[in-house]
Amino acid sequence: MSSDGKQKIFITKRTLFYWILRRHRLLQFFLLLVILTSLFFRVFPLEMQKRIINEAIHLKNLQLLYLYCGLYIGAVVLASTTKYAINVMQTILGQKILVEIRTELYDHVLQLPLQFYRKMQPGTVISAMTSELNGIGFFLGGALAIPVTSVLTFAVFLGFMISLSPLLAIRCTIPGRRCWTITKACRMPWSAIARSWLFLTCSRTICCCPKEGK
Repeated sequence: MSSDGKQKIFITKRTLFYWILRRHRLLQFFLLLVILTSLFFRVFPLEMQKRIINEAIHLKNLQLLYLYCGLYIGAVVLASTTKYAINVMQTILGQKILVEIRTELYDHVLQLPLQFYRKMQPGTVISAMTSELNGIGFFLGGALAIPVTSVLTFAVFLGFMISLSPLLAIRCTIPGRRCWTITKACRMPWSAIARSWLFLTCSRTICCCPKEGK
């Protein structure tokens, strides 16, 4: 029993998610905020690409073209910066948890009876605490960040596709015979014609250019 009345779980009985969910919650919360911010800078360039074609180039507005291109480049740079920050924070989080695991494991090893060391080969305990724990450092840092990033990225891009064309979004997210037929057609000798037809179909669905005469 610990001093606060809660039963202490031995380190040999703890799972990896015990360390992930109960350690450095503030850092993990800040990491989640950075991930949410990075999602905006991943979708924003797609919107700028559409506006560059549909508005700036179609209307032949040079100032609007410079503005959208500047926003596009800035969003790409910020997206790369946030991605780098996420990787750094994952590494820091994993290393901090790894230090705590090694510290408690070292305390546990010191409490083992001498009979245990007589049965072990020399250097086995040190090898287990150093090299064998290095492999889980990356997992500890990205165990929550990587799944959350993947799920949120899929949800955001799906929402963006639905805002452009719900039918196209459904066709892309639900695999079926039509998607398999398009994929197979792109591998045929007349793949150039198939790709052109697919590009024209998607362009008619996504493009929001105003019609002439309006």
